[in-house]
Amino acid sequence: MKTLFTLSTLMIVLSLTAQQQLPNSSFEDWSTDTVSGSLEPDGWFSLNTITQDYPNYGTLRTTDAYSGQYALHLISGHVDATPYGFSMIDTTAEATIGTLTSGGPNDGMPYTDRPTKLTFYYKYTAGTTPSNVIDTGLLYFKFSGPSGNIGEGIFQFYGNVVTNYSFVEIPITWWNSNTPDSLFMNISSSTTGFDMMPMSVNSNIPNQINSELFIDKLVFSNFPVSNNPPLISKDFNVYPNP
Repeated sequence: MKTLFTLSTLMIVLSLTAQQQLPNSSFEDWSTDTVSGSLEPDGWFSLNTITQDYPNYGTLRTTDAYSGQYALHLISGHVDATPYGFSMIDTTAEATIGTLTSGGPNDGMPYTDRPTKLTFYYKYTAGTTPSNVIDTGLLYFKFSGPSGNIGEGIFQFYGNVVTNYSFVEIPITWWNSNTPDSLFMNISSSTTGFDMMPMSVNSNIPNQINSELFIDKLVFSNFPVSNNPPLISKDFNVYPNP
């Protein structure tokens, strides 16, 4: 039997693959850290090595996913970076694009596209201790070029309980028409000084133990037309050679 392909179908496939996405964006792939023994999402790093009572708290893999087999599950716990030479103690759980080395975090990734929005699905439950504060989770990302930061997007998760996966669309603010060369992103169940964030966000706020944030299916979209292959107005049948 001959297999039939059309050039228009091929163009659609090429268009989708040409659009640069996040690494492990649905958190399906995880590996065990050879030093700490903690389970880490591929392409991202966490604070699991300095989280007390991990894996009761920290950056975790869950089968409670919106789609696929796994999702990201953050549970805020006590983190202490002082043994590594950083005078930081707080309450959070975090996933950041990049790698964590013995010399500290190496965050970010090469990135040269200009999407206009990021979409994802999430669930969120604030903790209960202490009871007199309202915790705030955070998803923040920024694009950088040779001259500095050129775009960003942010979403904050406040104290309201979201028990079912909910869809979020974050518009991306571009400050100029330059092409980025790097992308940085972090996700946290409690906003702290460990997070990368815009100056308008206050990180010096109380946080709660056991705040939980689920994240799945991060997708960049609405790429410039120039990044896509030209559209084919008519289907052309392509058959394999006999």
